[in-house]
Amino acid sequence: MSRVAEASALADKGDAEGLFTLGKYHYFGVCVPQDDIKAAHFLSLAAEKGVLCAPAVLETFQEPGIGDAELARQEVFRRCAFAMTRILDRQLAERLVANLLLPGKMPADLRSEINRMYATDVPSPENMFALARHYVGKEHIAPLREAAMFWLNRLSAEETPVKTKVHYFLGRLAFGDGGDLVDETTGEMWLYMAAKSGEIPDAQREYALRLSRRDGGKHPRITAYAWLLLAQRNGVDVTRDMAEVGAGLTELDFQVAKAISRQIQPD
Repeated sequence: MSRVAEASALADKGDAEGLFTLGKYHYFGVCVPQDDIKAAHFLSLAAEKGVLCAPAVLETFQEPGIGDAELARQEVFRRCAFAMTRILDRQLAERLVANLLLPGKMPADLRSEINRMYATDVPSPENMFALARHYVGKEHIAPLREAAMFWLNRLSAEETPVKTKVHYFLGRLAFGDGGDLVDETTGEMWLYMAAKSGEIPDAQREYALRLSRRDGGKHPRITAYAWLLLAQRNGVDVTRDMAEVGAGLTELDFQVAKAISRQIQPD
């Protein structure tokens, strides 16, 4: 049985690797005519089945001049890097990269890149955070954005040096291009966690501004002013913000805000 026939037989049964292999053959024009439409069809099905590199290949169809057999090998690696890091297994990572290349041995430059990436058993939280931030943007296809969110949520719960940065990023993401991935209520929670840690004073200012826009009379603005006082003590220029948030507050309200700010983080 030919390689195409074997892959087709597996794909007909819904086999994930068969679908991926068939998509790869059509993508590169290996044993079959090169056909981006068929490649995208089979790779999409493979992605739905959980083949992690399939989304990385699909992403290449979005950029002109990238989806042909001349695709640079380093570009293939870059686009697969994030999918590979989810696997945390070096041998499987090498196999997945090799599956995306034209038949032949893995180039030395690619192997050196993998060696660098897998210098430790598990990619560092800093590297994972950098990759996740890159792939969560709306310019990327849904499977890669979802994979990025998977890692951001995981990093948000683990005790690592980037935990607070992840909280702050998720909070800001909710009110920007990631609103379809993180709702505003959850985003406000992430901002609160980043602000409470005290590691990122700008998070205290941003959380204050979110509070000040809540409905509910004076109380949200008094609490927001308390957070602005805290941000100010930590070196953030909030003069203009204080004037806007404090408009209409009484001297007693300001005293309450000062007391709240000391409870949040003592002087």
